[in-house]
Amino acid sequence: MNFQVLQHGVVIGEVSKEWFTWGDSYKVQILNEEIEAIMIAIVVAIDCVKADQAAASHQ
Repeated sequence: MNFQVLQHGVVIGEVSKEWFTWGDSYKVQILNEEIEAIMIAIVVAIDCVKADQAAASHQ
């Protein structure tokens, strides 16, 4: 799970999933400190959706 967050076509943050860790871990690079809280919220929301999808596929 790697993605970039863009604002007006400019990269303002990047997220990558760390492999070989206990549980889900992400590396978040924030290029605009003003959106730090938003970037963290995006990562939490995406992780939640992925967990919901994984749970639904196991039912």
